[in-house]
Amino acid sequence: MANFKTFFLFICLTMYSVVVFPSSSMFAEGEKYAKVQEETMTIVVRINNDSFTQMKEIPLVGYFDVYTILGERIKRIDLSKCKEGVDLELSKGLYILKAGKVTQKIVIR
Repeated sequence: MANFKTFFLFICLTMYSVVVFPSSSMFAEGEKYAKVQEETMTIVVRINNDSFTQMKEIPLVGYFDVYTILGERIKRIDLSKCKEGVDLELSKGLYILKAGKVTQKIVIR
């Protein structure tokens, strides 16, 4: 009887380890699908007609947002209208530019 309980416990623990810690070969079928690469662009952000910065790998659709350092959004521009670049008139301060997954901090002095 003790051997049966030990055997049963062994089987239960083995099944638990398969469910909790699956092997990487179980997910091999998911690698058959090709990863779709999103089309991106580079935009030039002109600040106060004085300086500029470039943001690379920006998606073609979505929004370009400008935030203050406190997180308040002060400007939103559709990225489909940003093909030639973006002109910003900003007062002195620290700002965060965000487009898609790309963010950049800028300081205006």
